[in-house]
Amino acid sequence: MNLKRACYAVCMSCIALGSMLSLVLIWTGMNSAIAWKGLGTIALFFFASLFTLAVHSAFQSSQPRGEAKADRGRRAGAPVARTAPGEDADWR
Repeated sequence: MNLKRACYAVCMSCIALGSMLSLVLIWTGMNSAIAWKGLGTIALFFFASLFTLAVHSAFQSSQPRGEAKADRGRRAGAPVARTAPGEDADWR
């Protein structure tokens, strides 16, 4: 499981749990300190995973796209032509 999917899963579960706990706190009139701490903890996990997702996306888009993208269409194990600028690679 990659980091992006894990963060999305944490965000979605925090949204679901936070919504349920908020509705319980609103409609039952339960003013328990533990319930409010639970809601705060869920909010903390949500914002932490959201921040992690944003940082991951920022670093993912700033990485150079070099050989990995160029080699995507080539067969595994096939030789790669390495030439200096100005040289002719006629053996390809």
